[in-house]
Amino acid sequence: SIKDNAVWLRFDQALNEIATLPPVASFAVRVNGTLVTISSVSIWRQNVGLALAAPVTGSDVVTLGYTGTTNRVRS
Repeated sequence: SIKDNAVWLRFDQALNEIATLPPVASFAVRVNGTLVTISSVSIWRQNVGLALAAPVTGSDVVTLGYTGTTNRVRS
C-alpha cells in the first residue's frame, strides 16, 4: 500500500523485527519511471515500510525493486 510518502509491503507471515534492518540500498522505488530517494526502512509485524523523500499521489505509477544481499528481509 502507499500513503503520502510511505510504501508498505505486506507479506503473508510475520517478519523478524529484531533482526538488523536491510540497508536502504537494497530497495529501489520508481515513481512514474523516476527513481526516488528512500529515507528509511522499517519492519513491523508482517510489513516492510519504506519512507520516501517525496509523497506519492493516487495517479502515480509506483514500481519497486528489491535486491537484498545484506540483512535480508526474513521471517
